[in-house]
Amino acid sequence: METQEQKKHKKHPGKEVEVQKKGFGVWQIVSALLSILLIASIFTSGFGGSGGRSMSASKTATKVLSYLNANVLQGQPATLGNVEDAGSVYAIDLTVGGRTLTTYASKDGRYFFPNGLDLDSPPPQLPDQGEGSTPPAAQPSVDMAKLVDDDPMKGQKSAPVTIVEFSDFQCPFCARFYTDTLTQIQKDYIDTGKVKIVYRDFPLSFPTNAQPAAEAAERADDQGKFWQFHDKLLENQ
Repeated sequence: METQEQKKHKKHPGKEVEVQKKGFGVWQIVSALLSILLIASIFTSGFGGSGGRSMSASKTATKVLSYLNANVLQGQPATLGNVEDAGSVYAIDLTVGGRTLTTYASKDGRYFFPNGLDLDSPPPQLPDQGEGSTPPAAQPSVDMAKLVDDDPMKGQKSAPVTIVEFSDFQCPFCARFYTDTLTQIQKDYIDTGKVKIVYRDFPLSFPTNAQPAAEAAERADDQGKFWQFHDKLLENQ
């Protein structure tokens, strides 16, 4: 009899090997999440600003740390390091998974930024693309038949466009995609036969319930109830 782990490997062969080859770890995942969070904060209401009033460096750093630990780094919290006044922003050192990241926060305590960009330094120069130059190497195409096998799918199989969603049931941004975006995609593209969406499990290592939730969703899929279970998990995250 196959164990759940054997079934998981059978359904997504080579997934863990692929992740290891790419060198994905807590540090890379945290950096990616912070970048997404920056975009989200800019186009929403930030993370609870002070209405333009200046906030102390220590209070701002504590606010950034609390926000990250409560909403992003569940299961592997960050710790606060050095905090400095960097002119127009505060520079805040955060340690996650044994490594330190310097992030920057606006002095009104509303926005924070994963990385700093020196606007007084010229950007890196692109290779010369003039006559006789070597064209950039062509990027390999993706074999969708290998990427999409028996994963849960929503939409018509004949749809000309395929969206492959790599998702984590405990990720707050995955839940935001479900509540804010997927409904519109469903209405305008999936229901009209233009797009089909395929769900692939990508549970991160630090959320405590991500892996069990993914395994439970696999069992729901075995019973033909994946999307119902998917919706309930994200609605009650």
